[in-house]
Amino acid sequence: MKFVGALARTFAALVLVLSAGAVGQAAVAKQALDRSVDAYVRDEMTKRRIPGLALAVIRHGRLEKITPYGYANVEFSVPVTSATLFQVASITKEFTSVGLMMLVEAGQVRLDGRIGAYLDNLPVNWRDVTIRQLLNHTSGLPDIINKASDSLADTPGEALQLLRDKPLDFAAGSQWAYNQTNYMLLQLLIEKISGLSFEQFCKARLFAPLKLSSPTFGGQVIIKQRASLYTAVVVGADPPKALDRPEIYNARMVPMLYSAGGLNISIEDFAHWIAALLDGKIISKPSLEELRTPARLNDGHTFDSYGLGWWLALQPPHPAVGGNGGGRASFFSYQKDGLVVIVLTNLLGSNPESLVDGVARQYLGLSSQVAQ
Repeated sequence: MKFVGALARTFAALVLVLSAGAVGQAAVAKQALDRSVDAYVRDEMTKRRIPGLALAVIRHGRLEKITPYGYANVEFSVPVTSATLFQVASITKEFTSVGLMMLVEAGQVRLDGRIGAYLDNLPVNWRDVTIRQLLNHTSGLPDIINKASDSLADTPGEALQLLRDKPLDFAAGSQWAYNQTNYMLLQLLIEKISGLSFEQFCKARLFAPLKLSSPTFGGQVIIKQRASLYTAVVVGADPPKALDRPEIYNARMVPMLYSAGGLNISIEDFAHWIAALLDGKIISKPSLEELRTPARLNDGHTFDSYGLGWWLALQPPHPAVGGNGGGRASFFSYQKDGLVVIVLTNLLGSNPESLVDGVARQYLGLSSQVAQ
């Protein structure tokens, strides 16, 4: 019996040694991957002249990496931190779509209900557009934003008056065209149903339950701890034209379009919010899948690049869904791989979606592009 006991202890000790060795090898591999990703990001920042960047990586629901790089403000050499707020522009639409889906789950809004059934005083030819068509940009409504990304009006009343007599760009549901008027109406819908301003609704329903304090709305207003915004391209130029060197860019964002592009958020809070969303803690997983289902047109064809507020890159073997914002922020969830990559920068024209792709390739052990 003594021999058997000694043998058992020896075996247990061997298992511990082997386990420790495996853990040690995993730690070494993780450190090597971390260094490789850091080197890749810094190299790309230099090539693209990106002043500041924040990266977050989530794997299988666990926050794997949060790293700040460079400067939030170049003029005063203020470094980016995990608490630095970034203007995420149209990524705000993903947050808006989740908020709207909360109202759908509560039975207060129907995705296929007509917007005219909820909002009064809309132009006659707008009233039969559905909530779904507003979310997935198949409404055909005239856009309140011009080519320089500036709003043609400051208030919903002014916007409706300006656009009232304009014809639809196409019959609702027949085509796809990205449009900011859609999200102005969704903001009005959320405010009417909830009885709160859009900012108050987001704080109460999307952020406070997760104890997130950084999310703030606003464009050219002063916001503490926010990264300064720069541009590497001539804003509104068609075709795009690169600048010789980055310039300061003051993004104008009127409150009626906060739902379309007004969010400022830190990488830390963004990562926690996305992790909670994917874990079913904000809306149900079936509701999330609804948001990430390709837009279906009236003729039965689908627009496979966009869902209900979410960009889609569903090509196998690594399908991804996520969002892009203002040429400066991007995130994608590689669903089958249990991987989420978030890249926030303070440079308009930084092509952040390709940075997300580059980081994802390293985590997936790939040498070619997997999305976008």
